Amino acid sequence: MSDSFFGPAYIDIDEWRDAPQRHRYVHGGFKDTDTRFSFYFPPTEGYAGRLLQTLEGGSGGSENTAAGAIGFGALGLAFSCGAFLIESNQGHVGEDLSGLRGDASILGWRASAQSALYAKEMAKEMYGEEPHHGYVLGGSGGGIRSILCLENVEDIWDGAVPFMFPHQMTLEFFSTQLNAVRVLSPEQLLSISDAVDVGGSGNPYEGLTIAQRETLASLYRLGFPHTTWLEDPMEAQYVWTWDASWLSQMDPGFFDDFWTVRGYAGADMPEVLAPSVIELETTVVGAVTAAELAASSSRPLRADPAKLIGVRVAGLNLGDERLMGATLTFLSGEGAGNEVYCLGMVGDVLMGNSTGWLFEGVEPGDKVLIDNRKFVAFCHYDRHQANDDYAEHEQHRVDGQPIFPQRPPFNVAGALHGRYAYHFTGKMIAIMNTLDRGAWPCGGASYHERARRHFGDGLDDHFRLWWNDNASHMTPIMLESISPPYPHYSTRLIDYTGSVHQAVLDLIDWVENGKEPPVNTSYEFSPDGRLTLAEKAGERGGIQPVVNATVNGGVRADVKAGEKVNFEASADVPRGTGRITAAEWDFEGKGTWDLKEKGIDGKSDSIKLKATHTFDTPGTYFPVVRVTSQRDGDANADYGSLPNLGRVRVVVS
Repeated sequence: MSDSFFGPAYIDIDEWRDAPQRHRYVHGGFKDTDTRFSFYFPPTEGYAGRLLQTLEGGSGGSENTAAGAIGFGALGLAFSCGAFLIESNQGHVGEDLSGLRGDASILGWRASAQSALYAKEMAKEMYGEEPHHGYVLGGSGGGIRSILCLENVEDIWDGAVPFMFPHQMTLEFFSTQLNAVRVLSPEQLLSISDAVDVGGSGNPYEGLTIAQRETLASLYRLGFPHTTWLEDPMEAQYVWTWDASWLSQMDPGFFDDFWTVRGYAGADMPEVLAPSVIELETTVVGAVTAAELAASSSRPLRADPAKLIGVRVAGLNLGDERLMGATLTFLSGEGAGNEVYCLGMVGDVLMGNSTGWLFEGVEPGDKVLIDNRKFVAFCHYDRHQANDDYAEHEQHRVDGQPIFPQRPPFNVAGALHGRYAYHFTGKMIAIMNTLDRGAWPCGGASYHERARRHFGDGLDDHFRLWWNDNASHMTPIMLESISPPYPHYSTRLIDYTGSVHQAVLDLIDWVENGKEPPVNTSYEFSPDGRLTLAEKAGERGGIQPVVNATVNGGVRADVKAGEKVNFEASADVPRGTGRITAAEWDFEGKGTWDLKEKGIDGKSDSIKLKATHTFDTPGTYFPVVRVTSQRDGDANADYGSLPNLGRVRVVVS
């Protein structure tokens, strides 16, 4: 049934294209709304009666991602499945959310549904009949909306593949992460990351003060991945700058109460927080475009070159870490009264948040107030959202009672997209990543548990949850384009795209042919927020191979330069989920994978390896073996390649 919110459909592009594959491309939208769509129809001989719809991450805003790198290969996947592909901007253009008219359901599922309904009409005209089945997938914010589409609409999508989707309660999670970054020095953050990495001490609290220990422990108890690194806080910083204006609208009293009402840290311990506060009135030197910033920085920027994304101001100590997250309030000029939240610093430029109004109209000489009191308050926000529906909040409750004053429940994901219902008609295969700092693993576990409450013993007829070990929110190639580290990201994390593709293929087989997909990945969440996967492939389940490595018989070796070092590794694929297609070593963390194991023919689901290497230069190294499997044992397959890592530490003196 058509949705009365949307006016009649219009088409402004309808043409055949040859790249990246032959297809009919249709672009248009719905009158009287900001909703836009793109449809990709394969030639008739390549159509098998399906639709596949991909949802952009974040808050959406674009209908032109499917053919690019951030589209996770959806266009080719759709055509390989005999499906046409749908994407839309999900109800709004770019960063302007006014097209939603304050209704979260437009972004959550209704714009996607309306686009799909019109695409089905066009498919009937082109192919002679509507698709017999439909599927939706998306990651991060698109993962949230993939779930909402399946939960709220019954006549379009038969199944969904949400991946790396956030917990329904997200804002307070990131407040805890930013509080840890606030109270811990950069050197301490590096030390913590080293302690929890393979071959480290295992004690991230060593050398910390009581307040720092308590802050770090609170972060872990809330579900932050215990074995990932902390020194790069950008995911959390994005969430704050993205959602600060939402929080200010939904609970404006919080930022005043924090500094004035008993029970809040700002009111009770102002002398403790005073060193963390910056409040400075100064003048603008000039606004900076993306092109200007790119010309003066080696850091790649993903923004319209003409867009004003930063500002230079007078009299700042650019090494002052208090600038991160601070509010820039313009006091004079055309932009007087506007607020921008500082995402970070590039050289002498304060970067603005990625959504909403930026620096339009700002001129040299304009007065600006730089004040981080909102940010400092936000760093404590989790204490004041101790929702009794979520086990993660138990640390802030005793005998079921909140320890701290509570704010009105504010679910930023629900406010922007809509709330999960935790039940649906159809089938879902969810993909989560163990080291994800952008969508913490507890989000997948929380959805799994609540779905279990609804479906009971029938849950396995509708739902699967597969974990990717050694995977984060972005793939290594995405992370490297932002900040190339050492060791290379590809030696720390895997590209999980193959698991998403395999989930779509298995979902289709499950829905249309009744073939049960592989079982859930076996996992546990401890009361202190630690995720643990079963150690052996036969017990772990899921679809990813399990890889283990040792160096000189352990996970760490201390050796001399020039000394031969011995490595061993084993890998096993869960029964019936694939065979091993490749194994390769990178001993020095360069991302070059210089030793590729020969003789792997895609016929075995287990492998044992040995290798040696000599380190000529003193230092700390993280050698790694990467083993890849594929359902059919095809090393050249376009879809479904599943890597995992076995990492060790070598300290060379």
